[in-house]
Amino acid sequence: MKSHFIVPFFLFFTCTLFSQNFFEKGYYVDKAGNKIDCLIKNFDWDATPNQFQIKENENSKNKYIGIEDCNEVNVPGKFKYVFATFEADEASFNLNELNYERELSLKKTSKFLKLIVEGKANLYELSNGNNKYYFYSIDSSEIKQLVYKQYFTTKTFPNISHNYRYKNQIKNDINCNLKDSNIDDLMYERADLSKVFITYNNCFKNNTNPNASINNNNVAKSDDEIVSVDNNDNKRKKIKVNYSATLGINKSNIDIKNSLNQNNSLEFDSKISPRLGLEIEFIANYNNNKWSIFIDPNYSKVNSTSTYNYTPFGGTTQSEIIDFKGSFFEIPVGIRHYMFLNNKDSKLFLNAILATTLVSVSDVKSTISDDIDYTKFKTRYFGFGFGFGFAYKKLSSELRYDTTNDLDEYINYKTNYGKLALIFKYKLN
Repeated sequence: MKSHFIVPFFLFFTCTLFSQNFFEKGYYVDKAGNKIDCLIKNFDWDATPNQFQIKENENSKNKYIGIEDCNEVNVPGKFKYVFATFEADEASFNLNELNYERELSLKKTSKFLKLIVEGKANLYELSNGNNKYYFYSIDSSEIKQLVYKQYFTTKTFPNISHNYRYKNQIKNDINCNLKDSNIDDLMYERADLSKVFITYNNCFKNNTNPNASINNNNVAKSDDEIVSVDNNDNKRKKIKVNYSATLGINKSNIDIKNSLNQNNSLEFDSKISPRLGLEIEFIANYNNNKWSIFIDPNYSKVNSTSTYNYTPFGGTTQSEIIDFKGSFFEIPVGIRHYMFLNNKDSKLFLNAILATTLVSVSDVKSTISDDIDYTKFKTRYFGFGFGFGFAYKKLSSELRYDTTNDLDEYINYKTNYGKLALIFKYKLN
């Protein structure tokens, strides 16, 4: 059983390490100011990268460029990173790492910043994977951090307070007739800040007085208006949910082992039975939507038989067909990793699953011998599973292996149940 568990586990994480991200057309600007066209690998980074993987064309070798090589890396419509020297404080927002200082402790650093909005006023983002920090500049002025900090106020009974200075910075520097209520409600998040910067830039784009009245609902409607550099902003606002109907077949293996008397053990025929279910998948909005969590409730029944040979003392051997009948309602919860092929319509995927199963098994009895009388089966069990599949647009198929589980409540008996499933899915949305 251990080998069955380890091999799929190893394959899952090995394939994950070598899974594909796309090279996309873009360019970088070197330290001499030269624009160099190339293909750039898009990892959809959660943390701000310090280097990029590029190649000159599809047939050339990969290489890396970093902060010592370039001032800008750009895949138009996807992302733009600029190298800058600026003052920053990457104070953690984690409760266990807060301190008692209200003000930022700024230190000069040189890093890439992700350009979120570009125009008269630029909005930048710096991320360490756990926290995101925002910066801005106007025209060619220096880059400044938008100040937001959480801190403790008292040491005896610590209370969490917030330094919301970024709201004053917005009010004083990036204000196109924003109402005080708009500024008060402004969150320290990419979506909220982007709207403010786009509105401000469009005031100048349309030769509008920043102090004149403006309808914020009409921001960034036309192609000529200044918009966010990162076109994935809207996609990141919510998790994508997929609903799929599932239909498949299970190949079940069942045997009952009697540790006291091997002659009373039973090995049932392998049977193929249908399964029916519904899958709900929640796709994470990072790393090019390559990770998801899913739940796949499904129902199946198993009817199988075993031949039991019984030789009474001093008598002749008798044979009997023993039935095994079980109903299974399985609720798998798993994590899925996609590996895109030539395009995002075609992809392979790997699943790792933890499942709870509600089970109802009829009595397994013999009419010719009291030795076969198995009546005490579990009504629920937990198990692991692994799957590998292929998806194309709305259709997908998966081969899934579930590890063997013991269905028996008896100490001296062991009812082993395992299955291999072939599952077909159709996306409903």
